[in-house]
Amino acid sequence: MIKNNKFSFSSALRILMGIIVLNEFVVLWSQKFFTAAGYQQKLQLLYSHSFFSLPKHLLSFLMLGGHVFSIIAAVLLLTTAICLLLGVIRFYATLALSLIFTVYFVAHIGTVGTWVYEFAIPCGFSLLLITSRTAKDKLIGDFQSSCLLKTVVTTLLAAVAIYLVNVGSMNAQNYHVVGLITAITSFILLMLNFLISKKYQSTAIISSAHEQQLLLNKVAIFIGMMLVTQVHMNHLIHWFTPAGYTNLISTYQHYSSIAPYLNFVMEFIKQHVAIILPAQVVLESFLALCLVALVFRPIAFVLSALLFLGLAIIEFGVPGTFPVKHPIEYTWTWELLLTAITMSIISFYEIKRAVTSQGIVQKLLGPTIFSNMTIIARFNWSAMLGLLAFLIVFLSHNVAKQSIIFSIQSGLSVFCYLLLFHLLDGLKKNAFNCVASDCQTT
Repeated sequence: MIKNNKFSFSSALRILMGIIVLNEFVVLWSQKFFTAAGYQQKLQLLYSHSFFSLPKHLLSFLMLGGHVFSIIAAVLLLTTAICLLLGVIRFYATLALSLIFTVYFVAHIGTVGTWVYEFAIPCGFSLLLITSRTAKDKLIGDFQSSCLLKTVVTTLLAAVAIYLVNVGSMNAQNYHVVGLITAITSFILLMLNFLISKKYQSTAIISSAHEQQLLLNKVAIFIGMMLVTQVHMNHLIHWFTPAGYTNLISTYQHYSSIAPYLNFVMEFIKQHVAIILPAQVVLESFLALCLVALVFRPIAFVLSALLFLGLAIIEFGVPGTFPVKHPIEYTWTWELLLTAITMSIISFYEIKRAVTSQGIVQKLLGPTIFSNMTIIARFNWSAMLGLLAFLIVFLSHNVAKQSIIFSIQSGLSVFCYLLLFHLLDGLKKNAFNCVASDCQTT
């Protein structure tokens, strides 16, 4: 651990997750989820739509003590959000964050028609945060190096964005009120974070730049695993066919709250499906490979951020299940937006790294990541993540009739891409003559 006053990637990710948890608390509060009746109704709905026994057992247990667990859920969500946004007791707040989204993920697996990575993404991010060495940071607050004006402007813009996101997503009945409460509360807590940071600035000790880069790489690979899965799913449910693609665009036109502002764009896409569809298939397939193998990093990261951001915005107001069911349950506000914002943050850090790197190979491939990992360990690591991708997809039951095929394709693709990543990472070790003191010990 070393002294470091720069705003770290782990801090940015924690703050983003804090905003999401705070928003989730306000949305659930507006839906009266924390009352005994509202709590039972929501969990009973999940129970009735679940395919596997594991989530049903979990939901049954949670429903047994509904009066108690509804209060615990409210306290846990609110306390976790406040601690993450204030930048205090970070380890325990991140641990609570991991617990929250692990329960969310398990409770939603096996629900046919929901997106496979809806809660796998925040669950994965939380677990990566708590298991990385950055979790041991001795840090109170997150804005040690920021000036007041820059922090106020940035935080104010973030608050406005939070409000607009809630209005656009229509994820809550009183989305204007939910957006305002989340935005104002986030602004206040982040400004308090700034004051706390300045007070304890001299005692701040955070992990090295290499540890921050390692966490960033792992998050990027996990996002890549999601995109690999999505490409296979798009083929299986025929979205990557002219008819399926046109039908998907028509669904966006009918339901999306952003559609009136982008209708001319969607009409253009429908009229030029023969050109745009193959281009999107190639782009998504290429980006999936780049994110998992970590090649063409600055280019692939920026393109991925733009792709996810565009898809996240266009999905605002769209039903959260496919095919569309009634009554409509809207897409979770942060379903793809979390990935889009995280990828944008990663792109910012990656551009900074590429600018200061020497040589085109260093700029596009980055430094060695696992310098001391043996060939057997690399193979096992790739196999385990391939198996993880298989399990996430299989347990989601996202494409019920072709679940096994979908799962095997996703797992094998992730495994092969990771083998390529480790091959390049090993070659980089020899090519760049990695200094031992800067290398990651595994």
